[in-house]
Amino acid sequence: HAGGSGDGVYSDIELDHYTLLGVSRDSSVKEIQDMFKRLARQFHPDRNVGDPKANQKFFAINQAQQVLTDPVKRAEYDKKLRKMDKQKMSKKSSSMRESSEFRRTQSAGEPPSMRGGSWHSSS
Repeated sequence: HAGGSGDGVYSDIELDHYTLLGVSRDSSVKEIQDMFKRLARQFHPDRNVGDPKANQKFFAINQAQQVLTDPVKRAEYDKKLRKMDKQKMSKKSSSMRESSEFRRTQSAGEPPSMRGGSWHSSS
């Protein structure tokens, strides 16, 4: 697996295979293959001579198709994606809690009229 250092080469973690192919996570193998064929024609190196980005995209969609059309590889990949989704959600909710706590402590010293609240507590 290459990639990760900003060199433009995709890895299966840096870019979601489903997004890359423009299909949903519950797409059938046929839908994935159809979309792959369309994209492969569009980004094929023979049609994009001298365009390194097209070559990288062609490589990436090839890799995505290989993973998503193999039931075992796809199951492993989906499991990895779910784990990453959970981590993102966990970080997001943690960040939201910190942000909301920051706003509460920042606004505590301001008169209620400046916060848009009232003098009476709602709790």
